[in-house]
Amino acid sequence: MSDEEIILDCEAIKVLADKIIISIRGDLSDQQTIKNIILNYFNISEETFLAHSRKREESVVPRGFFYLFCKALLPVSLARIGVYAGHRDHATVLNGIRTLCNLMQVEDKEILSHYDYLLNVMEGNGYSRKKITDFVSGRCKR
Repeated sequence: MSDEEIILDCEAIKVLADKIIISIRGDLSDQQTIKNIILNYFNISEETFLAHSRKREESVVPRGFFYLFCKALLPVSLARIGVYAGHRDHATVLNGIRTLCNLMQVEDKEILSHYDYLLNVMEGNGYSRKKITDFVSGRCKR
């Protein structure tokens, strides 16, 4: 490999690295925005959200909505969502989405009210309502 080829390869690597960094920053920014919307709506602190509590209204439902919206809107893995939600693993994230979907299927009025309100807030913040509803209808069969 010539010096010229090595220099070109280094430049290509820099461009690729910049794109990856921008992508990661964008995902983190969106995850933080989604988290802030949910924290504000449920009026809970980030510490409560991240805590390993199983209290339904205090942290389980808000985390479930966080998981659901992140998975519906962002091109990130369940594991990555879990890390951002207090170092939970992918199975916890999946279970949180399933639990929320089950509550929506049995038409839990409180959960449906939260969902409808948060859906409007997400749309108002520039997120695709269609992406969310398509994900929910495919996953939750509401």
